[in-house]
Amino acid sequence: MLALLLLLMVLGFTAFTFTAQEHESAKYYAGAAQRTGVEVDSNLLFDFGLEQLLLGPNERNYQSALWPGRHSLIPNMLGMFGLHPDGSGRTFPLDSHPFNGVGVNLAVDAVSQNPYVDNDRDGLPDPDGGLYLNWNYSPASRPNPNQPPLTRDQILALAAPDVDYTYPDINNVFLAQIADVRLVYNDPTSIVPVVIPSFHRPQYLREKFEGGDPLKPRLRPDLFSGNLTWERAPQTVGQVLRPHADHVVVSLNAAGQPVYPQDPNADSARPYYRRFPLLQQGRDLSPADPDADGVPREQGIWSLTGQVTATDPRVKDWEYDVDTRGTGQRDGIWLDLGHTPFFLPDGRGVVPLWSFTVLAADGLVNFNTAGNLSALALGMTSDKSDLASQTVSRSNAGRSVSEINPFWALTADPGNRLFLNPPLATGVTPPGNPLFQHIAFQKYNTSAERAISRVELANLEMLFSQWGRPDFASSGSGGGWNGFTASEVIPGRYGDESLVFRAWNEVSRSDPQRPLAFPGPGVPLPAGSTVDLTRYLQVRDGTLAGIPGDDDWNAFEGRDLDDTGDPTRLDQHPAVASAELALGPESPKPSPLAHIQPLFPREPMGVSARQRSRGELPSQRSAGPSLRDDPGSSVSVAWIGPTLSGG
Repeated sequence: MLALLLLLMVLGFTAFTFTAQEHESAKYYAGAAQRTGVEVDSNLLFDFGLEQLLLGPNERNYQSALWPGRHSLIPNMLGMFGLHPDGSGRTFPLDSHPFNGVGVNLAVDAVSQNPYVDNDRDGLPDPDGGLYLNWNYSPASRPNPNQPPLTRDQILALAAPDVDYTYPDINNVFLAQIADVRLVYNDPTSIVPVVIPSFHRPQYLREKFEGGDPLKPRLRPDLFSGNLTWERAPQTVGQVLRPHADHVVVSLNAAGQPVYPQDPNADSARPYYRRFPLLQQGRDLSPADPDADGVPREQGIWSLTGQVTATDPRVKDWEYDVDTRGTGQRDGIWLDLGHTPFFLPDGRGVVPLWSFTVLAADGLVNFNTAGNLSALALGMTSDKSDLASQTVSRSNAGRSVSEINPFWALTADPGNRLFLNPPLATGVTPPGNPLFQHIAFQKYNTSAERAISRVELANLEMLFSQWGRPDFASSGSGGGWNGFTASEVIPGRYGDESLVFRAWNEVSRSDPQRPLAFPGPGVPLPAGSTVDLTRYLQVRDGTLAGIPGDDDWNAFEGRDLDDTGDPTRLDQHPAVASAELALGPESPKPSPLAHIQPLFPREPMGVSARQRSRGELPSQRSAGPSLRDDPGSSVSVAWIGPTLSGG
């Protein structure tokens, strides 16, 4: 009897386990049959957007905000592309000469302060100006049955935007600007940050006066009738490349031409399907008022009018869509590039959007090559009075990139709360003492000395970039080696970091000979300063070409800099200057046996095998960036190429 009960129990467990497994299998099978979505490949999406950024969309992609490619990078350089005759919809350049377009000429009405197009330069608005000021040429932005969208040939007939300059205006719509600008050219305290996103032109989406009447100033110039913001107002439907509430769905007819499917539930005035119907319902692509101040879609200074000051916190209110650079400020807008909608595996419908930030590299400073300390060879010292009144980097004949002066890019002013809050002043030390490294390097003791100006700060950063500096970890009561503790040396462009500690400790900042103690330009010295420097003479084709420390290897860099016969070599290490002085007024003619390959402790970046075989090295001592992005460096300048951020 007991055995029978056990058998029945085993059969029961077996049946339960089997039915449970079958139930789960049936659920998985049914769920798989219902999965209609696709897995997203981010690489394919990024390539889709990148192609349009560089070349423009396919001719049949009328839905794209970048159609027909007039604002894409390469067509903007060569002129807009034409349609290829093979019928594939791809485009090709019609002009092989870059930057030869006449561009669109904008002028400003003296009364209304509104921009207008004046391509014929007669001082009057052109009758076709609307074709340029409505720079979104996609048929999706022109759902007017009485005015069909422009064709590619009609757009090709417009003034070509491939101008010979780079500036974030109507001719370079792809270009962004993120910069600090002076409101008053001769007032260094009037600096405000300005953001102009790529593919967006806030400076043209403004009306300073109501109806152009100077007696009716507007409180917010980028707000339109009905208190509609720039991305929702009907009059901006052709002036924004960001998805707009009135952008519509575009299809193709049998001939491949754009047509607009009509929505039977829409009103007769706007009878077409909207590409983003939720925008009409008050929803948005990103938070419109993230700072919750009741003012949506602020654009910094472009949303302000009247007397704007640098201390107004609203100049930093940028309420765009995307933080493309990861800086905490939303500096990019979304773009609809016409990708086909699809469904995610969870059933959600998706229209992918992109955001780009393109910055001009030629408007920035390559801090690995720019700048010099020539003023120190002309009598300037590194004392506070000199550093606060003139620049250490000088230009002359423009024969080298080193004559590009980074001073104009080092704009951080510690006395302006836009850069340092609370601002630096006599007797005021901001929390964290952000300029401690600069104070320690100069051995400043008094509160007046520690009030560093914008000019002095820029010069100190230049000294750091070329010489290097000790990395000060703590401070004592002031002034000497025992007053500040340095844990390591951050090398500058001139290398030779072994000289930095001693030069900082032993030589006064006001000593005219201080530059001799710090590293100088040229190839680094061999290890140890007591070696026979003649072993390291640079000989090329049987002729003396230079010695270590000679920054252009002509053997005369340190000779008679001021044409007075003074043998002082202010731009070289003293040992090198002495060795060069011993060469005499004329370069000796060494025998072929004197051709000895130099022995350097390290080679700068970018040295080819051919250069090494010929004994040729670039005239720099250290290849790495000259400013380190750490708490001790309040200004950071580096070469920045075009930034492409896809979302």
